[in-house]
Amino acid sequence: MNYLTSLTNSLLQVDIQKIWEFMPVVLSNIQVKDIFDIVVVAFFIYLIFLFIKQTRSFSVLFGTFLLFILYYLSVVFNLVLTRQFFQQIVTFLLVIFIIVFQREIRRFFQWSFASRGPIYNQLRLEQTSTEISEPIVTVAMEMAHKRIGAIMVLTGDYPLGDLMEGGFALDGMVSVPILLSIFDSNSPGHDGAVILEDGLIKRYGVHLPLAENFKGITKVGTRHRAAAGITERTDALAIVVSEERGEVSIMEDGQMTVINDRDKLFEIVKKFLKENIDEPKSFWSYFFAKNFLEKVFAILLAIVLWFSFAFQTGVVNQDFSIPVEYQFLSNNYVISDTSTKEIKVTLAGSNKDFNTATDESVKVVVDLKDRTDGTYKIPIGEENILHPSYFNFVDVNPKYVWVTVKNSQ
Repeated sequence: MNYLTSLTNSLLQVDIQKIWEFMPVVLSNIQVKDIFDIVVVAFFIYLIFLFIKQTRSFSVLFGTFLLFILYYLSVVFNLVLTRQFFQQIVTFLLVIFIIVFQREIRRFFQWSFASRGPIYNQLRLEQTSTEISEPIVTVAMEMAHKRIGAIMVLTGDYPLGDLMEGGFALDGMVSVPILLSIFDSNSPGHDGAVILEDGLIKRYGVHLPLAENFKGITKVGTRHRAAAGITERTDALAIVVSEERGEVSIMEDGQMTVINDRDKLFEIVKKFLKENIDEPKSFWSYFFAKNFLEKVFAILLAIVLWFSFAFQTGVVNQDFSIPVEYQFLSNNYVISDTSTKEIKVTLAGSNKDFNTATDESVKVVVDLKDRTDGTYKIPIGEENILHPSYFNFVDVNPKYVWVTVKNSQ
């Protein structure tokens, strides 16, 4: 055991020493544009994390990570076919992703650009989480005692949006009489769910999506599956009252917990409301004020990606043999002879960029505009070379071509 501890400490010291020795090289090569590059990538990675977190699309995260690992291995080990395959299908994967998650993407962007007025801040000052929790818990316990079924959904940061169907708008204050009257068997919406948002009863009689992966307690009805369905897709909290068993359950993240203790239920509801009512619910407040771990992981992943694909300690030259493309030759004229079929182009850049570059990404273009019958000696220079912007032009050989043009008629 002592040997393993000593060995581990030695390895950590070596790694830290290597990293420390390598830092001057990194700092001497990093530029302001590299920092900006990392920040931009981290921003989009963070947005992806938020999308996955709010839509519960964790399978997307796993699939994306797996594809990234495969593509990275294809670059490192120069697996040409694998790399070309991923480069070709990335567009199709993006289209498939948009089609499959179009509903979630639309709701995510609606949330991102939604605004909240000052009335909500004032409302939070007037109605504390304690005052709102009291009637909710009282109604839940009373209906459980009377064996009256009910669903009450407390919205979180993520809006329910298109997940709700039907129901009636109310925008009423939360109170015991109103909630009891809604779930009265003579009420037109007693079989649906009540949506509570920003301290108000927003809608009642709402139909919710049923759970897809509900693995809770057996022998439960549609109410519990609906409560699990809304909470597995959003960060909402659902309170369910079973009329068969006279029990109160809460649903969070699609998981069901039976709670028949009034004080415990009160604390759970109060804590949830305090986090989602007392604070502003705009997307950008959520974006900047919360999710510390997601921010850290996004920055770290962006740095890893930068080191893997962008960081370079030196510049190398590479030659490309490129066919000459003749353009803009007038109608009725053809090229009858040319001295050169290919041009050797030398470019400078990083090894990582050259690993992903192909001969098709570099072109040699010769302009034959206004050329008529005759033989021409045309110089070849940097202006004739088309290449990706991250490469620098070094040299070209030969530096001119002979072209014979004649009338085809």
